[in-house]
Formats: sequence, C-alpha cells, structure tokens
Amino acid sequence: MARATPQPRTNTPARPTRRSGEVVVPKRVPKGRKSDTVQVQWSDGAGELNYDELTPAQSWPFLRDDKQ
Repeated sequence: MARATPQPRTNTPARPTRRSGEVVVPKRVPKGRKSDTVQVQWSDGAGELNYDELTPAQSWPFLRDDKQ
C-alpha cells in the first residue's frame, strides 16, 4: 500500500543553504550529544540526487550557532 505523501526519514529540521536544491541536515546522534558532522543532499545539473556526509572539519560552519 503506497502512502499519499512521502514521510521524512528524520525528525531533524533541514537547513536550506544559499544554493537552491541543497539541503544540510545534522547527523543523528544519541540523545544528549551534539552532532559534529552534517549530511548534504543536492541535485546536480543532470537531475541526479547526490548525498554525502561531510567531515567534522568541513561541517563546523553549518553547525555553529550564530546568535549575535
């Protein structure tokens, strides 16, 4: 039986970036810990959906809190 609407795989809110079609999601970790990596999903010019997990060194700009 097919669902009428697709359901997200995670309850973590996605943060859109400056590029359209690119989504950055913090990696799920056990409760009480903070993620040090992010997972990126984007569509390339050929229309293919790409997925990658960034290293902690690449992820820190997306994970920092800019509450100034």
